[in-house]
Amino acid sequence: MRERNRQGWLRVGVPLAGALLVASAHAEDRKVRSDIPYHVYGHAAATLQGKIHLLGGCHTDDWQKPSATHQAYDPIIDKWETKADLPLASAWGMPAVHNEKIYLFGGGCYKPGQGMTSTDGAWVYDLAADKWSGIRKLPEPRMNGFAARGGRVHLYCSWLQPAGRRG
Repeated sequence: MRERNRQGWLRVGVPLAGALLVASAHAEDRKVRSDIPYHVYGHAAATLQGKIHLLGGCHTDDWQKPSATHQAYDPIIDKWETKADLPLASAWGMPAVHNEKIYLFGGGCYKPGQGMTSTDGAWVYDLAADKWSGIRKLPEPRMNGFAARGGRVHLYCSWLQPAGRRG
């Protein structure tokens, strides 16, 4: 969220587990906004056209069971809305915004008998169509990093979780 309060300080919305905290330079301006419709951790987050998008993550105490849920928060009207589910239930994906689209790279997905496993999947979200599409896969499965843009997307990955290996 980006808005200026009466003192001219910029406020930024930061998604946390079950609530949205509005950060400000002044303590008296800090407050909790609308609750996220579900408790979540391990999610990816991206801002597109003034809305904060929460992508996947885990909704239960079992970190090995990620979700495909995609929610968008509009800070102007203080409301959450459900968007198209991710093509693959995943957590710890790496998002980037480029040319008015959200890109999501890698992440951890659950495979029966193997637990949480890194994926090499990559997708792009078209806001106008409310649709995810697959794009060229990563060279190797990765999760738990971030994606940044400087004319193109650069991935900074920190974790490879091979199939069949737990923890």
